[in-house]
Amino acid sequence: MKRIQGVDIRLARREPYRLPDEMNEQTLIDLPPETIANAIVTDGTQVNAGEAERPQGTDTAITVYLPRSWPWRSLRGARLTIDGTDYWVHGDPHPVRTNLTPTGYWPVGVQASTRKA
Repeated sequence: MKRIQGVDIRLARREPYRLPDEMNEQTLIDLPPETIANAIVTDGTQVNAGEAERPQGTDTAITVYLPRSWPWRSLRGARLTIDGTDYWVHGDPHPVRTNLTPTGYWPVGVQASTRKA
């Protein structure tokens, strides 16, 4: 029996700079991209969700499951690069924190699309 094998993806995250600018606006800085190995990438149309479930729109190109070996951090405004195509993460997904660890993946599907969210 074969195990499911994931793919390598590149994750480019942004986080607020510590000091606001001269207009007292929080400035976002781009962090260096990181490579995440063994991520599961699936078609995003597996769920029949409508406008209420996805307030930022219903266009979801992919769903990505990240391995537990990656320490979870905020994905707000993040960009995933998979096979040379850029996808932007919808919202700021967070995994459910439980003591149940039946798989090697975080229990959350990260939805992303080619359209900037």
